[in-house]
Amino acid sequence: MLSNRTRKHLKSNWKGVSKNAKNRTLQRLRISVPSTFDDIVLISQKLSEKERRNIFNPETLTPVVKLYSDILQLKKTVEEKMFSSTHLERT
Repeated sequence: MLSNRTRKHLKSNWKGVSKNAKNRTLQRLRISVPSTFDDIVLISQKLSEKERRNIFNPETLTPVVKLYSDILQLKKTVEEKMFSSTHLERT
């Protein structure tokens, strides 16, 4: 999914990349990442069980599961802060 150049920029935390170039790349990622997830779902639905096991295994899925867990925790934190601030405004 990522070009070698984009991968390099991400790994270097955008070191030496102009703000404009970074913003353009992030905009492209906002568009392409959901499509990539859709492709992964399609692949998992259309491959045989054996083919799925070769692609989707603990080694490849562990980082995805960790990311999902981190996203859920972030969502929970944001919701708690929103509830807290809303609750404080009402009292």
